[in-house]
Amino acid sequence: ILSDSGTTVITDSLFWDNTSKRIRSDANVMITEKNGRITKGKGFESDQDMTDYHILHPVIDAPASVFQNPNAQQPLSTPFKP
Repeated sequence: ILSDSGTTVITDSLFWDNTSKRIRSDANVMITEKNGRITKGKGFESDQDMTDYHILHPVIDAPASVFQNPNAQQPLSTPFKP
């Protein structure tokens, strides 16, 4: 899908719910916004204009070094919160 605002959705299956006027997918999805931000995950829901969307199970890509503790005696200062 390519929206008028420049947002692109890549997935292998989509469903249109005519009653709620929403797009849905249970498959893996990758959303690229016009500003370059990329969001990946599984499961997707959006309005027909792609202005109000969310991924049901987001996936965060980060280098392994982000999760390494530089000082083994001291715990990471910011716990992960889903």
